[in-house]
Amino acid sequence: MANIVPPWNDDKSECFGCQQHEYENCCKCVRLKPCPFCGGSARIIVCDDEGNHHSDEYEHDPWSGLGFMLYHSEDENPDCPIAHDPEEQCGLKIYDSRKEAAAVWNKRVKG
Repeated sequence: MANIVPPWNDDKSECFGCQQHEYENCCKCVRLKPCPFCGGSARIIVCDDEGNHHSDEYEHDPWSGLGFMLYHSEDENPDCPIAHDPEEQCGLKIYDSRKEAAAVWNKRVKG
C-alpha cells in the first residue's frame, strides 16, 4: 500500500483541496486529534440516519440517510476511560458531516 500524503496544512489543519469529494465529507481532508485522555486514535465511521454502521462505500449511495459517528473503541484504546465497547453503538450523536464530527472531537477546553 502506498503512503498517502495528507492534503492538510499541519499548522492550521486546513484542507488544500480534494479532487474527489467535497471538503465536508472527505475522509482524507478531515483529521482527528489524539484522545485527550489516552493519546489514542479515534476515527469517523459512516452510518445511516438510525445509527447503523456501514462501509465507506455506503457514502456514495446512501439508501437510508447518511450520517457520521465518532469511533474510539476499548479494543484499540484499552486504557482509555472514555473508550466504548466495540459491540455497542459508537456514540449518542449522529453528525451531518465528517467535518462536524471532527470539530466536536477536536474541541479542547482550556482549564
